[in-house]
Amino acid sequence: MKSNATVKHNIKRIARYLVNDRISISKSMKKLQKIIITGTNRLVISIDWTILHPYQILKATVVGKGRGIPIAFKTFLEGKIKNNQTNYEKEMLKYLKYIIPNNKEERF
Repeated sequence: MKSNATVKHNIKRIARYLVNDRISISKSMKKLQKIIITGTNRLVISIDWTILHPYQILKATVVGKGRGIPIAFKTFLEGKIKNNQTNYEKEMLKYLKYIIPNNKEERF
C-alpha cells in the first residue's frame, strides 16, 4: 500500500476496511481474481495449507516474478478437516477451474 502514513496507521486502515460491514470480501476477491487472471496467458498456481491458530487455511496463490498473490482461500477451525482434507483440496481445484477462463494455461 503506497502511502506517506506510518506502517502502524496503514495496518489500522486495513483493519477498519476488513471490519466494515459495507465491504464484501467475496466481491473484493472476485475483482482481484479478475485483475490477476486476465493479466497473463499462463498461470502457475500453488495450493497450500497454513495454520494460523486456531484456524487452518487452504490457500491458492498465483506465483510469478518471485511473488505470490493469493486468489482464493477457505478457512477451517483447526482439527475440523480430519478425513476431509482431500475433498477440500478437490473443491478448491474445482473452484479454480470455474474462475479461470478456458483460454488460459494453468498449472497446479
